Amino acid sequence: MKNGTKVKKDNGFEFKIKLCDPRAIQIVENIPEDKLNEVIEKYIVLGDMVVSHASISTSKESVENFFAPLQ
Repeated sequence: MKNGTKVKKDNGFEFKIKLCDPRAIQIVENIPEDKLNEVIEKYIVLGDMVVSHASISTSKESVENFFAPLQ
């Protein structure tokens, strides 16, 4: 990422992102402030697992159609 928006710090990693997808915004708005880091981290790991599994078990076209709303 540009402009120093991603930084490794004390056993962690900090970054800044801008959400534009209304669904993503709604999800984040509904996460309690004190759980935000924990929940977002789990969503990232879960998303990666889903994408990895999908790419192994389905055709490229099926995966693209399934994840098209996220683009």
